[in-house]
Amino acid sequence: MDPRHQPITPSKALSSLNLGSSTPKRRRNFICDGSSPPSVFDNGSPTEAYSVDDSPTPQNRPSAFMRGLNPVTDDSFTIARPNKRRKSANQGAVVRSFYAVPNEIWDKIFDYIVAVDPQEDRLLLPVDAYDNPETKELFSSLRLVTPRWSTILAPRIFKRISGLLGRAEDPLKPVFKASVSQWASDVHDVSFGIVGAWHEGDMYDAYITNVSTGAVSVLLSRFENMKTLRLQSPTVVAPFCAEDQIPAASLAKLTGSIIHAMRYVSLPKLKCLYISLPVTAEFGRFFDVESYTDNFTTILSHIEEMHLIINDDSGIEAFRKPATPRSNIKARYPLQPFAEYLTQFIGCAENVKILTVETRAPLNLTGLEASKMTKLECLKLERVELEWETLRDIFYESRATLRRLELNEIKLLTGTWQDVFELENTSLIDLEFIALRGNSYALTSANVRFNFQLQSWSPLHTLVTTDWRALRNLETRVVMNRNEAGLFVDLDDPLRNWHFLH
Repeated sequence: MDPRHQPITPSKALSSLNLGSSTPKRRRNFICDGSSPPSVFDNGSPTEAYSVDDSPTPQNRPSAFMRGLNPVTDDSFTIARPNKRRKSANQGAVVRSFYAVPNEIWDKIFDYIVAVDPQEDRLLLPVDAYDNPETKELFSSLRLVTPRWSTILAPRIFKRISGLLGRAEDPLKPVFKASVSQWASDVHDVSFGIVGAWHEGDMYDAYITNVSTGAVSVLLSRFENMKTLRLQSPTVVAPFCAEDQIPAASLAKLTGSIIHAMRYVSLPKLKCLYISLPVTAEFGRFFDVESYTDNFTTILSHIEEMHLIINDDSGIEAFRKPATPRSNIKARYPLQPFAEYLTQFIGCAENVKILTVETRAPLNLTGLEASKMTKLECLKLERVELEWETLRDIFYESRATLRRLELNEIKLLTGTWQDVFELENTSLIDLEFIALRGNSYALTSANVRFNFQLQSWSPLHTLVTTDWRALRNLETRVVMNRNEAGLFVDLDDPLRNWHFLH
């Protein structure tokens, strides 16, 4: 047996320390493998190795290797003083390692910081963490750490910019600064319009004047990589708010500026539209002009994501006395002529994949052209009136792609909800997400709807047994599809899997 691997008796181990001897000896150092140093009284065979430095070590002076690892020397039992030169070298190595991290790794780290909850696949649409103001504030602070971080984070900070009046005194100023900066190519999302109610004053008048005299067209022309355009306006009239509503003339200028910008400015990468307007919005009248209709067909043919909100609340049922009677509002601003323009607008988007339509007043959208929705993947309809045949045609045309569906407060004009959900009659067998709330029939009595609202946010406001049976069969199918797709399935509360908003 190799004598180096023979057990060392306690007496020999103590004598090898040579506490009082003046004879220099060549000593062996234990390898540091992350575990505690072996005891000299251990009868086992510790792993040994010769010192890194093969030269003899002077008496009472540990090797450089041991001084760096063991704060207490085995010869003099004195605490080793920190080596400032070594500490400085270590710090330099850390700094070099920091700068050696590739940009791709930093991208993943920053994305992980704002990563969303994996259970958010239960939402109809994914949440964009970069839209959160807190995220932008965090990244604005982090970009001050190093110039390299500033370069990496700048595209995230400038990804979405807002020119909305109501959030800043001069909302077009930051948009202008971004348009002439080196980060203009990183801007993908731009917003224009007004947040909140309209207020009389020079600031609001000046904003409308700037927007309507070409500011929008000039700014958009500088964002060559823009993918999302947002337009928002307050309503013109409301039953319970007689004041602070945008004048019709100002609304016409606001919507007209966006229409002209989309018509004359080249936006080759525009894929998404967010529009929140009242029924009095003037963009509908452009469909009466043939040249504008052709432009809409060309522009919207590239749109893959469309979100439309008709924000009039003139049709909301309430028990308190309105400031402006709904009958007067409907007489001045009828809904149905606008619905025809709206369905025509949607029909121009032949390649739309995500479509959401929300209205604050019941709006008949039976005229939706299902034949233009062959690529539809996600559909959300809220507070609209439809015939059963319209839903059937939409589901059939999108049967190869439709995976996510949300219906809120829909009123069927014809047919039954059994017809909508029956797997044999529809094309919903591949759905992976479904959310329902307060759906009923156009002729359902107000008493039935009121009772359901008192109980919960029920998926259906109906007492027809066959409707509920068809719905439960569809629920089971959705859970099976989610399992097969590896999506989140709540075993403790199965109802959450279908995201019914009870």
